[in-house]
Amino acid sequence: MFKTVKRIIDWCGEFNGKLYLGFVMTFFSHIFAALPLALAAYTVGLLIESQSGGAAFDAAWIWKTIVIQIVLVLLRFLFDYLRARLQEPISYQLTARDRLAVGDALKRVSLGYFQTMSTGNILNSITTGLSTLENMGIRMIDNFIGGYLNFLVIFVCLAVCSPVTALIALAAAALSLGFMLIISHYSSVNAPVEAQANRDMTGAVIEYARGLAVVKSFGKKSGAAMESVTKAIGDSKRIHLKIEWGYVPANALHLLALKCGSVGLAFAAAMQCLNGQMDFSVMPMFVFFSFSIFASLEPISDSAHTLGVIDDAMDQLDALRGEHFIDADGHDVKLGRYDIRFDHVDFGYDERKILKDVSFTIPEKTSTAIVGPSGSGKTTICSLLARFYDPQSGSISVGGHDLREFTCDSLLSNISMVFQNVYLFNDTIRANILFGKPDATAELKFGPNITEWPKIPKLTDDLLLKLACVIHDPVTTTDELIPSGETSSYRSNPLKLATFALSRREPQYVARAQQTQALEASRQAGTPDAELLDVMKTLGKDETALKALSVGSVIFANKPGDGSAREQAASCQRVLGGAANICYEFATKRYRSNCINWGMMPFTIDEGVAFDYDAGDYVYVPGIRAAIESGARDVAAQIVTKAGCTPITLHLPELTKEERQILLEGCLMNYYAAQRAQKG
Repeated sequence: MFKTVKRIIDWCGEFNGKLYLGFVMTFFSHIFAALPLALAAYTVGLLIESQSGGAAFDAAWIWKTIVIQIVLVLLRFLFDYLRARLQEPISYQLTARDRLAVGDALKRVSLGYFQTMSTGNILNSITTGLSTLENMGIRMIDNFIGGYLNFLVIFVCLAVCSPVTALIALAAAALSLGFMLIISHYSSVNAPVEAQANRDMTGAVIEYARGLAVVKSFGKKSGAAMESVTKAIGDSKRIHLKIEWGYVPANALHLLALKCGSVGLAFAAAMQCLNGQMDFSVMPMFVFFSFSIFASLEPISDSAHTLGVIDDAMDQLDALRGEHFIDADGHDVKLGRYDIRFDHVDFGYDERKILKDVSFTIPEKTSTAIVGPSGSGKTTICSLLARFYDPQSGSISVGGHDLREFTCDSLLSNISMVFQNVYLFNDTIRANILFGKPDATAELKFGPNITEWPKIPKLTDDLLLKLACVIHDPVTTTDELIPSGETSSYRSNPLKLATFALSRREPQYVARAQQTQALEASRQAGTPDAELLDVMKTLGKDETALKALSVGSVIFANKPGDGSAREQAASCQRVLGGAANICYEFATKRYRSNCINWGMMPFTIDEGVAFDYDAGDYVYVPGIRAAIESGARDVAAQIVTKAGCTPITLHLPELTKEERQILLEGCLMNYYAAQRAQKG
């Protein structure tokens, strides 16, 4: 227990000055916490004595006592505040430093370390161990030292007034300390067991989460996958309960010793008062003290246990920091050439020999392919070259320098690796691309077949939709609209993908959609095409009405539904200016959701209403933005043909608040961008 306290103090290092000054603040805080109690008890004693025929009680003393009490309370909170300002930031600064140090250490150890150490062990050291230090380290030693400081303050007061009561208090504190030493020993023995149970449980849960896709694929047969998790959780519960029950006897005896001390103090004070050895006015103060003197010592039993846990956490961190760094003897090497040489290299994992007496040279500025069956050592050669491991015999050199001469950073600054299994960090695509050089300022360049998504505008007040495709098949799947198996080479180029794919089901669709895009472009430029002006004239509106709307293409299908290409079918329509789908019903909610996510109106019409219109006809939807904002389920529209206008009612049933907002913003991407902008 005392060893751990010293260990934490040593851990504070450069912050020890603030730590010690915090202890001084704690000392004064406890003094000003004890004095109001003593003053109140003394006042009560004077009052009782006056009521018993003693000296007359001065009523003014009450007001003086109140003022003094207020001052003492304020002083206590002042010193508490100063202690917190001094000590509380220390643990956060130290753990932040240690987390970075641990991250650097993990980067510099051999990959063999990760084969011998479980994920749970590593994660527990980085997270749980450091979190324990962060949240409990300084607090526990402050409770421990502050508790005994508080006891010392009251003990001195007792010793001055009544040595007998002081000896009783000392005896009770010493007895409780003995039981706390037992708790501390028990904790030091069991803390590693408890920590290992936590690490096993963490590792099992992580492993289960990583393989969740595999687990789900087996459905009800995946019960075996939970076996290790269930066992780890059960073992953790059993171990924690066993350890907790082990604390009960010593903790109970610790509290019993303190309570017996309180009773002993009160009894001794009463006897001294009866024998005339203590003024009656002073006796209540001792009674009050008897029940407060040990208040700061009672929680120390919890501190004793927590200190054991902290001690184990520090052991784990020290073990990690003490691990052999693979580049401990390395230094920065500037390369003048880049030829690679393996010279009689032997290497194996544990007892498995993978490479035996391997020698070869790769000249600089050349390409070399290493081929062979699985397990022949191809990946191992690359891992040795990146110095994830060191060869067991022989040497590897780059540019004439043995890899052992390099630090990890200087070596890897000259190597780029593309791994078989790609891992994306939880960050933007740009951040993942710049991972190896985060300070790069050059603008990212797209590959020859990679383009940005076109900008998708917000929903306008009105919509003018031009029919690009009318399908009266009973059910139309998205695979009929876009055959996904033939589009892999175009998936990074939205326009090429749309142009290729949507022409398969309806050969004229793409051309019609592009013509509609051209109409919208003319409207945006302020020089609307004559065709648009004719449509407005048919609707009985002038050119100014074009400013409140946008022009987009629309597909009609009786009952569109899912296929493997449902996301692409929606996105391709949107890329080519699609603004809506009209149908009697959507065969699946998923395809309807994909239309919404891409900002296309999922319109339906009543079953039995004939849709006898052709590609090239228009659908005018006034007030669509207001309808979406208000949550309207029915929208009045007009079909515009060469023969004139025909009213039609379009439905927007069961739109959630989020879906409406997505449609208003123009698409899901715009919706997320708007949310990020709101958050600042």
